Parts: sequence; structure tokens; C-alpha cells
Amino acid sequence: MLDLEALISPEHGEDVLNVNGVFFDKILVCSDLIARDEEEDRLYEIAADVITKALAEEPRYRVISEVYWQEALDDIIEGNYADPGSSIEGLSGDAFWRANMLRYQRLFITENGAVGLGPSGTSIGDEVWILSGGRSPFLLGPLHSDGTDVKDRGASYHYMFRGDVFIPGIMEGEAVDSRIENQRFVHIH
Repeated sequence: MLDLEALISPEHGEDVLNVNGVFFDKILVCSDLIARDEEEDRLYEIAADVITKALAEEPRYRVISEVYWQEALDDIIEGNYADPGSSIEGLSGDAFWRANMLRYQRLFITENGAVGLGPSGTSIGDEVWILSGGRSPFLLGPLHSDGTDVKDRGASYHYMFRGDVFIPGIMEGEAVDSRIENQRFVHIH
């Protein structure tokens, strides 16, 4: 049975949720917000801009990553991860993805080179975590206190919840399996 008392944190306040999770990666760069009816050409410009920013931040990625990132971001934009044979609200799965899933989102690249799609509040420095009980990734924004990383004090991890993210290759729990020994409690405010 779920122990709700263990999930709240008296030392941090009753409005803090304690969750066990596995850190995946940190956002290196992200795009501007994708507008509701962004033209297809503009989506590819946004993806190219994210790649340019990532290469400026981490030139060591230049050799292989640029081609990989372009293909991965193109797959996200084109809805290639959706089932084109399915029908949602009268649209094929990939058409529904392009029409509804991209809007008000941000494309991003992480410090270790993963690409993805995050919520409107996605910011550089946000962290991708797989939280216990779930197999898909979530975006958490680190909380800072007096200009210092809160997590530097006593290995405590404090975050604001930003939302879920889409990162090809880790949507079915693959990231957890290889990192299970690195679980940590995170405090979500």
C-alpha cells in the first residue's frame, strides 16, 4: 500500500513531494517556443538553430552529432514516432503529432547529446529525470537559493516540476535499466 506520509516532507514543508528518481541528463540548449501553427519550413529552421547553438556550446560534438541531431530532430518534427496507421480526431497519427504535439513545445539537446521535445517552460540547465513509478522522462528545474545550487547542500535535490519530455530511445524505461544504482530522492516543490 502506498504510504502517503513518506511522500510529503515535514522538514521541507507539506507542499513538497519526495520522489525517488534516476537522473538522465541536463538541457544544454533549447529552441524558442514553437507556435500553434508554425509553418513546416520554420520548424526545420528552429531545429537548425538548436543544432547551431549546441555546436557553439560544445564544439566536441561537431564530428558525428550534427548529422545525428538533424535526423533525430527531423523525425520529431515529422511525427515519425507516432503510428501513421492510427487515427486520432480524424487525423493520421503522424499528422496529429505535427498538428497538436509540437505546438507550445521546445526542441532541445542535452549535455550528453540526446535530442528531445519539452514543455513550454524548458530552460537551459533543467534536468531530465525518470521518476519512480514511471518509465517516461520528466523535466525538473533545479531550485537555487541565494545564488547557490540547493543540491550542493547535503546531497539534497530540490526542483520545480516542468512537465514530461519526449526523448527518442528512453520512452520505454531504457534509461532506468542502465542507471538504477544511481537513484536519488528528489524534492519537488
